Amino acid sequence: MAKRIKRREKRQATSGLRLRLRAQIEALEMARGHDGLLRGSPEPVVLLAAFRGSPAPEGPDGGPYAIARTIARFAPRGAYPLTAAPIAPARLEGELRCPPAGQGVLRVVLAAIALEEDGGRDVADAYAALGDGRALSVWSEESVDPTPIGAVVEGGVRRVHVLRDGVDLRDRCRDDELIGAVVAVVTARGRDRLRLPFVSEGGRNDWTALVDLDLS
Repeated sequence: MAKRIKRREKRQATSGLRLRLRAQIEALEMARGHDGLLRGSPEPVVLLAAFRGSPAPEGPDGGPYAIARTIARFAPRGAYPLTAAPIAPARLEGELRCPPAGQGVLRVVLAAIALEEDGGRDVADAYAALGDGRALSVWSEESVDPTPIGAVVEGGVRRVHVLRDGVDLRDRCRDDELIGAVVAVVTARGRDRLRLPFVSEGGRNDWTALVDLDLS
């Protein structure tokens, strides 16, 4: 019996502890919202995806290790500021393993993209890109050089610009309006509520997504 326990402990130490990630977009705080003259209220969409960060093994096709993704649509009503709930539940869930002892630290990269939906093609394209993350990289004012989405290491929440195949999403979006993008790096187990801020150029749209996170 003692030998079997030791073998099991050895396997766990080698493979790492299996964890479950759950995240849900609970609400969108909107300090300001704008959809152009005579076009009514904006139709916000928030896309959320989770990736296993470095030094995790790459996915089966050589890209980053994608865990899960989800989409939240909102129908805000009333005067700003306001808080809107998703039209339908927006949850993501997946499993991952902690790195074995001595082979790095746990790192989960959450990537969120907010758009004002008009025709829907750019929303669909961004959601597809978040499916595996291979084409995506990010940069910020603090770190000008683009970083592949799965290799982001800075902790906490920060606003970023997103490149898809080397082209800024701000230049790609024609059918919908890109409001902003955020990455958050999670390095500890437990529960948390994240505030993900999105501000459009010129500040006419100023949104914050509230995301409940559970990594256990």
